[in-house]
Parts: sequence; structure tokens; C-alpha cells
Amino acid sequence: MAAKTTKFGEFGKTGLPVYSGIVYDEIDKKLTRDLWQKAVREMSETDASIKGLLFVIEMIARQVEWKIVPFEETAADEELALFVRQCMFEDMQQTWQDTVAEILSFLPWGWSWFEIVYKRRGGNVSTGSSRFNDGRIGWRKWAIRAQESLYEWKFDNWDEVEAMVQMPEPDFDIRIIPFSKSLHFRTSSHKQNPESRSILRGAYRAWYFKRHIENIEGIGIERDLAGLPKIGADPAIFKEGASPDEKSMLTYLMNLGESIRQNETAYVLYPLQYDDKGHKLFDVELLSTGGKRQFDTTAIIDRYDQRMMMSVMADFLLLGSKETGSYALGDTKFRAFLKAIKTWLDTISDTVNRYAIPRLLELNGKTSERAPYLEAGTLEDVSLEALGSFVDILFKAGVTFTEEEQAFLKTRANIPVDAKKTDAAKTKPVKENEPEKDPDDGSDDTDEDQ
Repeated sequence: MAAKTTKFGEFGKTGLPVYSGIVYDEIDKKLTRDLWQKAVREMSETDASIKGLLFVIEMIARQVEWKIVPFEETAADEELALFVRQCMFEDMQQTWQDTVAEILSFLPWGWSWFEIVYKRRGGNVSTGSSRFNDGRIGWRKWAIRAQESLYEWKFDNWDEVEAMVQMPEPDFDIRIIPFSKSLHFRTSSHKQNPESRSILRGAYRAWYFKRHIENIEGIGIERDLAGLPKIGADPAIFKEGASPDEKSMLTYLMNLGESIRQNETAYVLYPLQYDDKGHKLFDVELLSTGGKRQFDTTAIIDRYDQRMMMSVMADFLLLGSKETGSYALGDTKFRAFLKAIKTWLDTISDTVNRYAIPRLLELNGKTSERAPYLEAGTLEDVSLEALGSFVDILFKAGVTFTEEEQAFLKTRANIPVDAKKTDAAKTKPVKENEPEKDPDDGSDDTDEDQ
């Protein structure tokens, strides 16, 4: 049967497997939502390499210069930009840097959800109202809704998210947070999956093996230091028909062997008994280990560390901890990593510009057609050696620089710039009612000011 056509409808669906509001898009079916949430917490909070990676990303993001850029350089557009700038950078409950740090939780989790909380700008700072007293509506905060509190998603008929349903601690009450009052940040939009894909997902397998090898290594070191316990006991306690007292003795000796540790209170106490022939009924000794193991666990753990960092292009963090690796290689990888961070920051800007700012303007009776927009500054540090070589090549080619271009080069080299001269160089004053000069009238520049 032929489908009825329409210009504005949809026939297909994304194919995202969703049942009862729960997304089942994990390739490893044993890695359920609860297990994955636990793994993310453990990876991001207890693994030194991953913790260091996330720390570096957050510290770099905190140093970025964020700007609210007006739609155009007109008085009305500048006023709108000033209003949004005040709401975002000066008047929210949290600082903007702290808000960005919370938003960046979408990297290890794949997504982060914020409820937008508004306020009337009443001018009473002591009550948490606002620093401004113009009566307009601003943002009180963008409140994080913890990923672990997710209960289910609400979808419309076309797989678009309508709301996040959470069941948060400590009361575990069901709360529905509509998308119209929220900001939803994701690492990607594949199949419109609201949970997207964690940047740590590719590192999970390496982390899993690394963690288990480290645990085994720790147990092995402890046993190597203490020695392997060897306990001799009366054969009667091992028999199936052993008496309760004999079974109790077997349990006691097993616990004794498991609890032997080398520390400041280490000792072994056991009953000294002999049979009627003078043989010991119990005996305890520690066997020394055979020395070096067949596998180098340090090399194996280092390999898994490298694979974890490679999954997010951050293996440059390991350079210097090994005997190999050059500065040039590390610099190249670091710049690629900075580009990845810049892309994530641009994702934040895109979400804010698409949803947060237009909604705020509409609540204040303004259209969003000329809305200002959030922009993340540059991340890449310029090599002074490379910049100097580039400028030298241009000078030798006869290229000269205007005052504005010189100011730009100084800025890139972190050299102080006279802002007044820079502003004056940007625009050339024009006399009022001065007729436009014909470029073909034969006059030269010296006659223009006469």
C-alpha cells in the first residue's frame, strides 16, 4: 500500500532502541545503565590517568575568555548584548566558570541536563535576587540535574526528547523536567540519543583490564612481602565426617591463612599440639616467593594507560613518564587536543545560543531575531618562535603592517597593547557632509585634506 505523501511530515524514525523511556543502545548488553553509571563514577574519580585528563580539560576551559557578541554594532544590539552579558557573567548564583565546569560533565557521561531557573531582577543582593534593579527577568541559575538521578526519558512520536524524568536522592520522588525549561548538552547527536556517548566509552575496556591487573598486582606484592602461608593441620579436620569442633578448627585455620599480613602488628598465634607419637598437629610457615614474575605488570598497565589516553587523543599527557617521546610530537598532539576541546566548547555555545538566550529575550518581550550570541575565545597558544619566523618572512617580502595589525600580533604574543591607539586605527574619521571622492578624478592623497 502506497504511503500518503506530505511535504511536512515524517515517515521514518531514528531507530534508537527505546523501551518504556529507557535507552538500550549499548553494544555490550552486560553493561546495563546501573553498571555503566558505576563505571563512569569509578573511572572519573579513582583512576589517576582519567582523573588527570578531566582535570586538564576543566582547567583549560576555565581559562577561556567567553564573550557575548552583539548581532550587529548598533546601539540596540549592544544594549541586548549588555543585558545578556549581565545575566550570564555577573548575576547568576554560580560563577560562569563553575557553570562551565558543571556543563563539562557531559564529557565523561555523554550528556548533561540543566534546569533553567529564572528570577525577577529586583536589586536585593542580600536575598539573592539580583545586582540589578530594572525589573527584568534574568537567570538565577542553571541547575545541574545529576546523571545518576535519571529515571527515564519522555519522547514525542518522532524520537524528540520532551522531558527528563528523574528520581533523585534523598527522597527519590519522581520529577519531570520539561525540555522547554532546560538545556541539554551532548557529545554527539547520533540517532538523537539523549544519553549520547561518553568520551570514556572507548577507554572502558582498557580501564577494566588495568584495574583488575592493578588489584592482582597489589595482592601479589602483599603476598610477596609476607610470603605464602603454609599451614599443616590434623588430617581429621579435612574429613567429611569431621566433628563440629574439627570443622570449627578448619575454619579458624583458613581465616588465619587469609589474614596474615605484614604490618607493625603482624604475628601468628596457633595452638601447639602433638599426637601420641610426638608429631605436631598444627604447623605454620611462610614460603618465600620465586623472585621475578613471568609478566611485567608495569609494562602492561602502561600499555592500557596509553590506550585509554589514545581514545581521547590525550596520550601526549604520558610523554615524559616513559623514556620515549619528543617535544615536537607532544606539541603536535597537544594542539590537536586543544582543537578537540574547542569543539566541545563550541558545542556549549551552540546550545546556549539556540535555546537559552532566545528564551530569555522572549520572556522580556524581545524577539530573538537579533539575539546576541555566546562565543568561546581561542585556546591555542602561539609559539613565539613560529610567529617571529612568519613575521620575518613577511618583512623580507616587503609587507608592512597597519597599527591594527601590529596590535593583533602583539596580542597573540601576550604583549600589552594601547587600546586607544588600536581603536583609533580601526576607523578613520570622516567629515560630515563631505562629498564622496571619485577614485578616477586624477587627484592624489595629498590633496584630499586640503
